[in-house]
Amino acid sequence: MKNMLFQSLHSAPGANASFALGYRNHGGGFGIEIDRVPDQDVYIGVRKNGTITCFPFFKDTSRSAEKAFTQKEDSGRFGLAVFPEELIDRKFRYGTDKFESGCVSFEVISPVRMLPDPDLENYDTCKYAYCPGIIARMTVDNRTGTEDAEAVFAVSPMEGKQALSRLTGGMLKGFTSRTGYGFAVAGTAEVTEFSDFGLSKAYGRTKKVISHIAPLAGISVLVHAGEKKEMILALGWYKKGIATDGLRTCRYYYTNYYPDLVSVLAYVLDHQKEMIADGEKADKLLEQKELSQERKLLLCQSVKSYYYSTMLLDDAGKPRWVTNEGAFRMMNTLDLAIDHAFFELYYQPWSVRNQLKGFLEDYSYYDQCGISFTHDQGTHNVFTAKGTSSYELPDLTDCFSFMSQEQLCNWILLAALYVENTGDIKWAEEHAAAIGECLKSMKNRDSMEDNYNGIMSVDSSCCCTGSEITTYDSLDSSLGQASESLYLAVKCWASYLALGKLSSHAKLEEVAAEAECHAVITARTIVSFYREDLGFIPAILNGTDASPIIPAIEGVIYPYLFGRKDVLAETGRYGELIKILKKHTETVLQVGVCLFPDKGWKLSAGSENSWMSKIFLCEYIAQDLLECEFDYDTSDAAHWSWWADGCPSNPGIDQIIRGTQEEQNFHYPRAVTSYLWIQD
Repeated sequence: MKNMLFQSLHSAPGANASFALGYRNHGGGFGIEIDRVPDQDVYIGVRKNGTITCFPFFKDTSRSAEKAFTQKEDSGRFGLAVFPEELIDRKFRYGTDKFESGCVSFEVISPVRMLPDPDLENYDTCKYAYCPGIIARMTVDNRTGTEDAEAVFAVSPMEGKQALSRLTGGMLKGFTSRTGYGFAVAGTAEVTEFSDFGLSKAYGRTKKVISHIAPLAGISVLVHAGEKKEMILALGWYKKGIATDGLRTCRYYYTNYYPDLVSVLAYVLDHQKEMIADGEKADKLLEQKELSQERKLLLCQSVKSYYYSTMLLDDAGKPRWVTNEGAFRMMNTLDLAIDHAFFELYYQPWSVRNQLKGFLEDYSYYDQCGISFTHDQGTHNVFTAKGTSSYELPDLTDCFSFMSQEQLCNWILLAALYVENTGDIKWAEEHAAAIGECLKSMKNRDSMEDNYNGIMSVDSSCCCTGSEITTYDSLDSSLGQASESLYLAVKCWASYLALGKLSSHAKLEEVAAEAECHAVITARTIVSFYREDLGFIPAILNGTDASPIIPAIEGVIYPYLFGRKDVLAETGRYGELIKILKKHTETVLQVGVCLFPDKGWKLSAGSENSWMSKIFLCEYIAQDLLECEFDYDTSDAAHWSWWADGCPSNPGIDQIIRGTQEEQNFHYPRAVTSYLWIQD
């Protein structure tokens, strides 16, 4: 691996908070409810032989802090050095992230584990699972040393801080910030708290001080000569009171278990053994999977980025799950929810049911075709009014227009995936009316005059003078346009199959038969647009377009996962469609068509913008379901390089422009589609 010093996020699920670490000379640290990756200076290292040597996770901006008061440059600075990049070893794993250099190691533990249904599980189980804190452990090996050393952990700036020794009577040491985060260790005599205008300034004094006006806050732990010492840190977050506004005023669910940040930090330290074991268990799970190293790294980065965006809220005593759209912070974006579902249905299936409920009850609407669902449920912790989103606007033909067909499909598919993967047949029975409404709406978006071919051609009246778009809102029209879209047509085919399955569960046999009939019609129409001279199906099904795209195959995943694996058989009812989609994929996966020069996947031949989440999804479909012959390892090496080398400050970023991105400190949750690589 060329570069392992990229930024990553370590989060407690449901807290919308993280501790960022890993990008050289850039910073990281604590963030809570912010739209970008945190960029504090983070000092992790050892004071030994008159010098402090740290990992390079800081910009050292603290020098100017004292000058703002004194108008003088600091003098007599204590030596501050960094471990050379080439001497830093990083082990980036599913549940842990460990840095080692010389005599120092620092490991952040953020486990990937099952998240219980708060409505069903007991108090203690939920208190542990939704604790807004994680463990870090630091080791300094001074066994060959002839002088005492110190382990050092500090962040800057940390505003509104209080020393934990004063808050806890010495039981804990560390600091909390009034902005809702803090760090703590057990309050032993060998631990010293300090706050100053910089790390060098703190060590340049005869004795460390706590200056509340200074930006830096840290702790040091004495390590005697001949001794190896491990320091366990609790990293935690807490926001009290109302957390959201608008349609729903909620607080964080963890406030049911913890009265304040100090109680969170104490709990984390008390449960360090369990949390460390959970991290190691997650590591072992992934290590046992037969995946390339690149895919393992891509999956680890994806999941860590996902967790940062999650919020578990208390909505009038009931749990409400929200996944923010990364740095954009739109709440429960439905076209992301369908991609998160593969991961969520394994680790927290109740959250999928919770999102389905929220959309049906609060964020559905009716246009001239029937029912559909909003793009999202709000933004920046403000729930929008019923039946509206923060995104969609009328009179547009591209980004920010309505996605009525796209989101209708997404809700249907999400429902089918939920019922099949949980066996919750009762849910389908209870939602029989909504299932029937969805089929009517699907048909009307095909044709308002009963002249069906399965292809969406009726734009929502919500668009007014505009037209609908798809989730691919920043790509060219081959993927961004909804009407006559090949991508959306295959998704509609899958949605009809899903409605058939849901209707059977709900004992609506006539509706099920009608849905299957429309799936057959849709498949037949898609096949009719195959161009033998091109070797693929054009992206726009209008008879004149000739644009090649990869996501034509995206809809294939859904019937496979909601119990209709029979439709993938090349000798079955939909065999002709499956065979042509395989030919299509093998044809377009060529450099200069839908591959970049480095063999990275190009979703549309007409756009330099490619999305990692959709690449991972389509890779899985091509390799595991359609069994397309292709050099996936070379492509995955390119995809990992896009993140690690092209976008090192942007954990989990989705949109990549020719292998890089101008954005800085951006994050995004959607790439958990990579979980498909290890799903059973």
